[in-house]
Amino acid sequence: MPADEAARLDQVAFAREVRVLELEQEVNALCERQGEAARYPVARDHATINTHAEASAERSGEHLAPLESILVLVVDDNVDAAQSLAILLTASGHQVRLVYDGPAALDAILDDRPDVVLLDIGLPGLDGFEVATQIRQQDTLKNIMLVALTGYGQERDRQRSYDVGFDHHLVKPADYGELQKILATVAERAT
Repeated sequence: MPADEAARLDQVAFAREVRVLELEQEVNALCERQGEAARYPVARDHATINTHAEASAERSGEHLAPLESILVLVVDDNVDAAQSLAILLTASGHQVRLVYDGPAALDAILDDRPDVVLLDIGLPGLDGFEVATQIRQQDTLKNIMLVALTGYGQERDRQRSYDVGFDHHLVKPADYGELQKILATVAERAT
């Protein structure tokens, strides 16, 4: 089987595992709301996700070096997208916090001092540009890596991201390998 076909099949299997995990979490949440015990051990699936990622990397000739755990704040008003990304980041060994609007992002950044903020641009309350601007105005927060993770992909959007202080601008759906490289640079700085 050609390498590109194997990589595509790995991505499909990986996406399927992530979706299964999401569904299991939804069932667990429903059970908890109804006063029942959770039905699925979620930790088992994190191992499955890691196994797929490692197998995919092995077939493509890449080596997945273990990353130092860092604190990542995911800010996106698309709850499903934010939770899916959190699953992947957690499976990669990172600590993750989720918020869904601009004002909550500012509060979380001030309270938790994350290493990285993955910040959507189109947010309720305050958009991602305004959140980034306010963060970059505070000297104590200048070392936080700000990554725009957005559907805004035109050149003017990218330029505005850099102008207000984002370190990177990724367009959804972002390449998870590219995101891992960004996180690896932050993890290296932290050690």
